[in-house]
Parts: sequence; C-alpha cells; structure tokens
Amino acid sequence: MLRRYADEQATALTEFLTAPGPVRPRLQKALRLIINMNLADSGRRGCLAVNTAAEIGQADAQTAAHVQRMFDRTEAAFEAAVIEGQSNGELARSADPKAIASLLLTTVVGMQVMVKSSPDTDRLHRVVDALLATI
Repeated sequence: MLRRYADEQATALTEFLTAPGPVRPRLQKALRLIINMNLADSGRRGCLAVNTAAEIGQADAQTAAHVQRMFDRTEAAFEAAVIEGQSNGELARSADPKAIASLLLTTVVGMQVMVKSSPDTDRLHRVVDALLATI
C-alpha cells in the first residue's frame, strides 16, 4: 500500500511540475495544492509517507526505502523545475538547484505536519509565499 501511495503521489507531483507554462506559478500551485489536499481531509490524517517517516524512521528498512524513494522522486521533480526556471531566467541562477529542491521537499514535509495540528491556511500560504520569494 505504501509503495503504491508513494508512486501515485510522486507521479502526480511530477506531472504537475512538468506542465507547460512558467515555473514559479507551477511551484506555487503545487505547494498550495498540497496544502489544500491535506486540509480537505476532515480527519487531518496527513501524508502517509510523512507519517510513516516520522513514526517508523529507519526501524523498518523496507518501509524506510519506500518513503525515501518517494522523497527522492519528489526532490528530483522539484530540482528539474528549478533547473528549468533557472535556464529560462525565472529563478536566480546563483542558487544550487539541488539545495533549492531539498528546501522545497523539506517545506512540503513540514507543511504536511503543520496541517495535522493546525488548520491555519494563512500561515501555510505565508510559508509558500516566503519560500518562493527566496528562490
């Protein structure tokens, strides 16, 4: 179940980030979509992969590997979008695309944890706006 969930989520984000059009709005829409999807869950169960990473960590190597693959695929999708944005002049070329991708991934994981404890949409949108202003 975790493997299928991770594949579906990573594939959906990758498809979203590779859509035509300017990169910065795609990043913003992707991040806000993640917020809205998590807020739409009335039980606020959160992301299965993030929950699994937090609860199991490295205790189960196979499960940890599934989570890590999802995180790696997500980070790679962000990195590709950042590289595209840098090459077309939308994003600063001075930043390391891998570092920005890691920052985006970490922000997504953090936002998913925040949604579980607080439905403060304004706070989450401020996070997205501040992050995008820095890249």
